[in-house]
Amino acid sequence: MKLLKQSISVISTLVLSLGFAFPAAALTVTGAVDSATNATLGAGSSGYTRTDATVNADVGITGSVSGSNTSGSNSGAAASSNTSGSVSLGILPIVITRAEVEANAIASNTKPAIEVKSNDDLSGYVAAQMSYDNNISTVSASSNHVAVTYKQAAKLFGFIPVKVDTTATVNADGSVSISYPWYVFLASTSKADLQSKIEGKVRGDLSANASAGLSTNEQAKLVNDVKSAMQQQLTADVNASASATGAASAQ
Repeated sequence: MKLLKQSISVISTLVLSLGFAFPAAALTVTGAVDSATNATLGAGSSGYTRTDATVNADVGITGSVSGSNTSGSNSGAAASSNTSGSVSLGILPIVITRAEVEANAIASNTKPAIEVKSNDDLSGYVAAQMSYDNNISTVSASSNHVAVTYKQAAKLFGFIPVKVDTTATVNADGSVSISYPWYVFLASTSKADLQSKIEGKVRGDLSANASAGLSTNEQAKLVNDVKSAMQQQLTADVNASASATGAASAQ
């Protein structure tokens, strides 16, 4: 009986020791992930192993943000941060329609693309472009793309001149795509020429790190590039169609 009691006492002691050891082991964590935003967190040390973890996150922020913490308390976790550098956010897309501009729901500004530094600047810049050019229907812009819907010339059934809303999208990686209304399969378009024009214009306005996220300034430049290319293509197609019509009439 005495031996049994001693065995039970030893087992109980081991279980209690393991129960206190597990939380300390579980809280010993260190790690680092390289990105644009850094924060160092320190856990309390009362009865537990101190935990230092470096956690980084990148959510499409252009600029430099850093933070650090070197102090902790015995009862919990503490964190502090210091921010330096400039941040230009364009995470959520802005979408501006012609109806909004005509209703004066968005105030336009006279800033050139190179001076656009914020989403408010960008909205005003886009509104101004739309007020100058009636062929722009919609503009969408964010840190990963810019899309402009602009009227383009097409020929229904190959010979009837029409204008259709055409959307040109430039992604942060520099890729360009062109989309038309579903019924455009009944018409001929200048899709290849338009895409080539846009690619040529945007190439110089994409920075080396643009694929990580477009700044509002880069978005404004791309809006201007796409609009200019689509304007040029529309003018060229309309002139070509007029010349063909004139030649046919002369015969």
